[in-house]
Amino acid sequence: MPFSNLVNLRVTTAIIFLMLAGCGAGTAPEIAGTPESIAKQVAADFLSTPATDVTLVSIMPQEFNDSSLDCPEPGMSYLQVLTPGYRVIVEADGRRFDVRVSGAHGRICRRNKVNPLSSSAPPRSNVSTLIDLARKDLARHLAAESSDILVLEVHPLNAQTVVKGCSPECDDSSIQCGYMIGFIHDGRRYDYHTDQKKVAPCPPILTM
Repeated sequence: MPFSNLVNLRVTTAIIFLMLAGCGAGTAPEIAGTPESIAKQVAADFLSTPATDVTLVSIMPQEFNDSSLDCPEPGMSYLQVLTPGYRVIVEADGRRFDVRVSGAHGRICRRNKVNPLSSSAPPRSNVSTLIDLARKDLARHLAAESSDILVLEVHPLNAQTVVKGCSPECDDSSIQCGYMIGFIHDGRRYDYHTDQKKVAPCPPILTM
């Protein structure tokens, strides 16, 4: 996602949440940070635990159908407008949380609970390790700090998945063969293909 689009997304969502006050709908408190850090903080506040104890499972950009972020609460009213944001799955204290994030606001969605056994998201320890490996590899390529590289999305792959710029090796079209992890740094997006053995930029990163 281009950096200008990310800026426009934040501006749009900020306007939407300011308008909510006039509709009688409750708003979540603002939390500074990335969608990942906001979701972690929301779960941490719910559990009264440090945000460092919350682990990212998956993150996906999503356009929600209204300002409830597709997770309305009974008795509340919401703006019927398309609202850009993220669906972030995090885990802490043996529990998974579906956190909807838009702008500087995040809220746990309790209506659509994530079943750890049926979710397409990778297990906590596995995906955390893969994200760390890919982020460190990208930092090495860019001569940047790992902490400056943000996670945009994580999703599973199989042989039927079309990935522009590279061809992940999958032996069976019906079996998951890894994950695609999207990062952003300095306004530019980078994608990584990961499996149980390695991480690789997809497409390869050209160096001068």
